[in-house]
Amino acid sequence: MNCNEYYIESDDHVQLLVRRYFSFNSDKRPTLLIVHGMSEHGMRYEHVARYFVDRGWNVLVPDQRGHGRSGGVPTHISRFQQYCEDLEKIRLHFKLVPEQTAILAHSMGGLVSIRYCQTYSNHIKAMVLSSPLLGVRVKVPFLTLLIGKILSYVYPLKRFKSRVDQCYTTRNEEKLRERENDPLAHQSITAGWFFSMQEALKEAWDNAALINIPTLIVQAGDDYIVDPHVPEDWLSQTSATDKEFIFLDEHYHEVLNELDWKSTVKTMEEWLNVRIGLNSSDLDDPDLLESPSGVEPLVN
Repeated sequence: MNCNEYYIESDDHVQLLVRRYFSFNSDKRPTLLIVHGMSEHGMRYEHVARYFVDRGWNVLVPDQRGHGRSGGVPTHISRFQQYCEDLEKIRLHFKLVPEQTAILAHSMGGLVSIRYCQTYSNHIKAMVLSSPLLGVRVKVPFLTLLIGKILSYVYPLKRFKSRVDQCYTTRNEEKLRERENDPLAHQSITAGWFFSMQEALKEAWDNAALINIPTLIVQAGDDYIVDPHVPEDWLSQTSATDKEFIFLDEHYHEVLNELDWKSTVKTMEEWLNVRIGLNSSDLDDPDLLESPSGVEPLVN
């Protein structure tokens, strides 16, 4: 497996880091776009990227703005839609063909991907959501909400410590230690980010019917970060005729980092293969992948 890194400039000149994992000729492989969650970054999904590449996919894993090694104010957004515009910029840069492109997104990345597909219809063939942010379970005191709301107008960059307890992200002790010691995993958010997220959450529900592509939701049963009981209801309100909901009992929020993550990813991969049309004969191509036409790595 090979990996190239690129910096792509957003519409407002933020430098977005994108990792591209590959093994074979990109013109013959479907592409999976992995969209990470809040306060993390794309490298936390390298094991998932490797799994898919070994099974015939090309994989793109960006660091969202304000996260990881991408530019922008850490864990801040002026408009939530900027995340979606960034994804479209990446799709255009790599000349991704909608019929051969799928999204796998976790938590906040799920909300970003939902809003992306609601905004840019028919740009993605299928979508898999892991414990998507469709309802918040972490409780925020009313006074903090009130102060934050005011500050979102007068001082949107004001920071608040994250109320997410890291011990509830995964039962995998190794992955938990990695997250706790990760210098790129921010532990605060801005008032501007929080209320932009709230607005995007409302729009995701109000416009659920705009989702008409095959959609799979894999939801952690023991999720103390997002509300595990609302994604199935949201999915029922979409216009997708091909949709499936899987509830994983005794799993914490990060199902892709739990001890049985390979089983979960295998389920996702098999579901995607049917929708994308990948078959075993596609794995017989001996040609190693070159950079796609017109796209050269900026970072090696």
